[in-house]
Amino acid sequence: MSRTAAVVVTAALLAACCRIGPDPVAAQQASAPSSQAARPAMPIVDILDRLIALPRFSPDDVARVTGIALTEATSSNEFFRIYQGSATAGEFSSVEVRYRLPAASATAGDLVILTTSSRSAITSEDLARAYGRPQNVEPASPTAPPDAPDYYRVQRGSVRVSFGITRTAPVRLTKIVLDRSPR
Repeated sequence: MSRTAAVVVTAALLAACCRIGPDPVAAQQASAPSSQAARPAMPIVDILDRLIALPRFSPDDVARVTGIALTEATSSNEFFRIYQGSATAGEFSSVEVRYRLPAASATAGDLVILTTSSRSAITSEDLARAYGRPQNVEPASPTAPPDAPDYYRVQRGSVRVSFGITRTAPVRLTKIVLDRSPR
């Protein structure tokens, strides 16, 4: 199968399993869980909900919620302080926080990048049950490396949540990006 065909098939599979409708915003609202009890019990979902509820993604708060110690990276600059940490146990293998400073553009916001543990078996179907239908599914570029994920996106308040799902077996969640940039 050609790479382009594989991307099309992956997008179609993600769309089918997540039941993307013609009006993704209305579809998301209609499919949003009506109570906490209806959501699947997944530690990653609980952690994400706690992160999304934070007023900002401060490194101390993100470290406390994820359980991963963060240290400032040498790549910090006048626009963002960048903090990184890794773990060998737990839900995530690495966490990166890009904490916006006053000199950054008004269109920039705090960002958290979470890499799931290799033990994670969360699928796009699990995410659809937890967060409703995606607002969009963005397949990886045909020129992207084979391990580049497709992204399933939802909006939760002021946070855009992007879930990176592998395109090869085993199909599972590998990356999560929480973006507070104004839209």
